[in-house]
Amino acid sequence: MELMSSSEGVRHCLAIDYGSYTVKYGVEDDEPKMIRTAGLVIPRRIIENLLRKADDIIIGDDIDLYVAGIRIIKKIIKQLHYPIRHGIIKGDDQKGWRILEKITEQILLSIYARIPPTIEEDFDGFYIVFSLNAIAPRYMYEGFFKIFRRFAEYELVKAVTVLQQPLATAIASGRLTCVVVESGHSNTQIVPITERVIRSAIVPLNMGGVNADALTKEILKDAGYGDIASDDEIVRQVKETIGAIPIDLDRAIEWAKRNPERARAKIRLYESAVGGEIDLARYSWKRFLIGEFIFNPEHEIFHSYYRRGFPKPRETSIGDTIFYGSMPLDEAIMESFGRCDPRVKKRISEEGAIILSGGNMAWRVPRGLEGVAATAVQKIKYLLEKKGLKLDVELIPKPLTAVWEGCLLYGENLPLDMRWNWQTLDGWKTF
Repeated sequence: MELMSSSEGVRHCLAIDYGSYTVKYGVEDDEPKMIRTAGLVIPRRIIENLLRKADDIIIGDDIDLYVAGIRIIKKIIKQLHYPIRHGIIKGDDQKGWRILEKITEQILLSIYARIPPTIEEDFDGFYIVFSLNAIAPRYMYEGFFKIFRRFAEYELVKAVTVLQQPLATAIASGRLTCVVVESGHSNTQIVPITERVIRSAIVPLNMGGVNADALTKEILKDAGYGDIASDDEIVRQVKETIGAIPIDLDRAIEWAKRNPERARAKIRLYESAVGGEIDLARYSWKRFLIGEFIFNPEHEIFHSYYRRGFPKPRETSIGDTIFYGSMPLDEAIMESFGRCDPRVKKRISEEGAIILSGGNMAWRVPRGLEGVAATAVQKIKYLLEKKGLKLDVELIPKPLTAVWEGCLLYGENLPLDMRWNWQTLDGWKTF
């Protein structure tokens, strides 16, 4: 795939990355905005008796406004619906598609409202580049095309195109010969790329940040903080602050137990809960479990959690091939690389690299744990070298927004006369 500039007309490009937990969106020369990929589905009787609103689906900041001060908040929060699970929305999820349509509408209207009057006169719609999971089925493409077709009628959309998230990451990195490891909220995608996605070598794992969040909750319960383990925001703070990727988990645990004060996981929260502080004390060695889970959910230490009910990452499939969500990440990379044609392997080995992206690949080494903890780059290198695979490993400069950046770059350079092609999954779709 070659990116070329086109001089035909003026394009107003808007990039939208539809993630499982958040949607990132924005235009050129601007930082991306975010909106939660969720909707609050309000039962009709509550709308009529309490909220007195005609709409039964609420999105974005309005969710917090509606539930603020409501006594039945727990009952309402149970109606919070995340339509994209592990990168996929079910074709028959009518509420989910309505939520995604409302989110898209809010994005389009909010960006349109910021267009200067001098540009508005000549504006006839955005060129939309949106991203989907690498294994998204055709019906997801068609479902989003249907959403954008509606807004094309109001001249908010001129044309749309789609990028698979790992390919967008590759474009943002400037390397179109690589293996992308994209690890987000609820899934991890391992995808070899040589200008185009090598579909036969994709390895999808139903594992991501949501699993690390769930494990952090269990660790908080173990340490006596069960009362706050249900607060997702506090759990996320704890995970991001004390979680650490061990170079070698067994050695890290041994070190932590020998050096309890150096390994101690003690943090002050942003919220004033439990005195504003959490101290894992003698359970501080478990901070390494949080970081290890993304890399090896099959480590024997996690089986004690599975036996007591902690959910094991679910399997997924492509055709007749089943991929277990608990597959160690290095094995998944080896599996993906092994599925490539020998010429592709040679090219990636000589010219390419493993590109890491997503929140799970962006963890830093907590102060005081140098030499025991590692970055994702160091961890992947260590694991692959043990298996005899030596490839350059790089963390993309902006791992949280790389997909969005790649979408924007692609949309700004894709020739305007290139029409959508279902075989190659590229080009502009017009309505």
